[in-house]
Amino acid sequence: MSIPNTDCVFSHLFMILEICAQSYPSAVNAYQAGAHRIELCTDLPSGGTTPSIELITQVCKEVKIPVFVLIRSRSGNFIYDHHEVKFMKDQIKIALDGGAAGIVAGAITEMHDLDERALYTWRRACEAYPFTFHRAFELIIDEKKAIHTLKEYRVDRILTGGKSGNAYQSRNELAHLNTLMNKQITLLAGSGISSKNVKELIQVTGVHEVHTSAKYGFDDPTHSAYESNPFEIEKILEEIKIS
Repeated sequence: MSIPNTDCVFSHLFMILEICAQSYPSAVNAYQAGAHRIELCTDLPSGGTTPSIELITQVCKEVKIPVFVLIRSRSGNFIYDHHEVKFMKDQIKIALDGGAAGIVAGAITEMHDLDERALYTWRRACEAYPFTFHRAFELIIDEKKAIHTLKEYRVDRILTGGKSGNAYQSRNELAHLNTLMNKQITLLAGSGISSKNVKELIQVTGVHEVHTSAKYGFDDPTHSAYESNPFEIEKILEEIKIS
């Protein structure tokens, strides 16, 4: 499989909007609305799990922006046994063969440390493709140590909403984390971000990438609550242009 140079498509002179999409329609909505990247998953209400190879292939074929695939074999905690780590390694290879431009995964130990065994296995399976360590990071106790280790494993970015699980509420904390990463890892601020708060979040944290599902929510009965709303995506893009 060839390795696309998708991680350097965007200069840090520009903001990057990543949309978490749990279906083909959501991915298309995000693409047509102007999003820069998609994180593809299924079962968003549970926090997301690995999408099927059929969905991965369909989205990667039709959507002409980078598609990063979430690798999470089940809902629940991020503590995985040997068999789960191996299974998820196989899922990584399947996703890349299906056209994924990058991988999103994460694991911790029972002591809430970074699970280096899992990280080593998955990072090797990912080869030179971009690797995002996801929101399992929020449960790690020693964040500074974890960031140092993630740098050693050439992890490209960390997706987090901070200890609160809400990036806007944790914006001061994320500003500190961004300083710790020292431009060696990209901080991808995610969760709780909308067109109403994204501008302030960027100004406080200094991040260059934001992540949101931009979902319709339960106020619109004409659409599924967890599907991505193209009008909200467009509003977010307008806000980040002038941040």
